[in-house]
Amino acid sequence: MKENWFENIERYLHKEMTTDELEAFEKEVAANEELASLLSVYKTVDTEMVYTETDKQKEEALKESLQKLNAVYFTGEKKESADIGPAPVRRMGSRRWLNYAVAAALLLFIAGYYYFNQSTPEQLAKKYIASNLTQLSQTMDGSRDSLQLGIAAYNNKDYNKAIAMFSGVYTAHPDNIYAKKYTGLTYLMMEDYTHALNSFSELAAIKGLYSNPGMFLQAVTLLQRGGQSDRSNAKQLLERVVHDKQEGYRDAEEWLKKWKD
Repeated sequence: MKENWFENIERYLHKEMTTDELEAFEKEVAANEELASLLSVYKTVDTEMVYTETDKQKEEALKESLQKLNAVYFTGEKKESADIGPAPVRRMGSRRWLNYAVAAALLLFIAGYYYFNQSTPEQLAKKYIASNLTQLSQTMDGSRDSLQLGIAAYNNKDYNKAIAMFSGVYTAHPDNIYAKKYTGLTYLMMEDYTHALNSFSELAAIKGLYSNPGMFLQAVTLLQRGGQSDRSNAKQLLERVVHDKQEGYRDAEEWLKKWKD
């Protein structure tokens, strides 16, 4: 599949093509069965994928759209009405199956794209935690000092033990920024947001660090807690992270693009 197909389909549907580009694209669609199939799937998704306000409704809308598309593109028959059951599967040649497989892959990509772009900052913060903060790296080649024992406890979700280890290290070595960061992360996992915010605030206040995630992690924690003023405070922190190019600023930029007050 040509690399510019996706971009061209997007521009075509949003009427962003020049007259010459439009003419050339429609000629290519007419001559290329695979491209025509992909365009048809994309147009259907673009029409059907209508999200409502709640996450549950978004999921139901996504499921309904995928079911409709499955009936249209992968059973060999179109549904004439909601009362008609799934059509029987027809045999297809290998070339046609390849076209439909490519269309299915595009469908899944678009569905994921739509869902991601409908995510709220709170959902993005939750995804960030799940993807980046549930496990800590063992960075000292298996050394069994207190920090490493704390990391092992954290990764095993023994958060009480992890807190004891990290707090002990930081008390004995206040210059150990990892102990402070990991203490905050452990409190975050325990949903003790007040102590997590205190730890990340202290981390953010440390000067002279080449990379300091303290302010970004404060914003993540506020979005997780979801108090009355937490959202607006989180936005202010993310804006500062972006302005100062602090650690996490790329994620902060993306989250701010999706912000709806």
